[in-house]
Amino acid sequence: EDRIRNGADDDASGCAVLLELAEALVAEPPVRTVVILLATAEEQGILGTRWFVEQFPLERVVCNLNFEMLGRPDPEVGGAGKLWLTGYERSNLGPMIAAAGTGVLADPRPEQSFFTRSDNIVFVQEGIVGQTLSTYNMHRDYHQVTDEAGTLDYAHMEAAARACLVAVRAVVDGEASPAWLPGEPKLGR
Repeated sequence: EDRIRNGADDDASGCAVLLELAEALVAEPPVRTVVILLATAEEQGILGTRWFVEQFPLERVVCNLNFEMLGRPDPEVGGAGKLWLTGYERSNLGPMIAAAGTGVLADPRPEQSFFTRSDNIVFVQEGIVGQTLSTYNMHRDYHQVTDEAGTLDYAHMEAAARACLVAVRAVVDGEASPAWLPGEPKLGR
């Protein structure tokens, strides 16, 4: 009996997209320095990201853009190739990357608290704009042994990766800087 939770969508899909973004950024280097972080142990207290934040000079960090669960389309934001951003209403990042042509929308499930449950929150706690791009659609395979590679929608993932690259370029090419909106981030909600 298969008892291994391979995590194809959560979060091999995000890791795969991040590696594709890294390759694209190497091919056409951005204005800003980029650190590619593949963190571990989110489910055990966000240990990998906490370790990174303790080691890295944060005064040089402009933004943390996290990529998570990009392997399946979310019908609540338009289906294949469409993304949503946690905490969209908290910073200028969502409108900035939407204006770049990504079609990124606000998190359709704010009651699920994805903004505070993902690796980005460690950066937020340090005052850095940190948000997550995702297409997580509340599927039944979340955290189950059935989260297998065969359940991913690879055409959607490619479209999502292209949108993520546009989003990343909006930040790393230095045209604008992400900033919290007045009164944010409010972590108590």
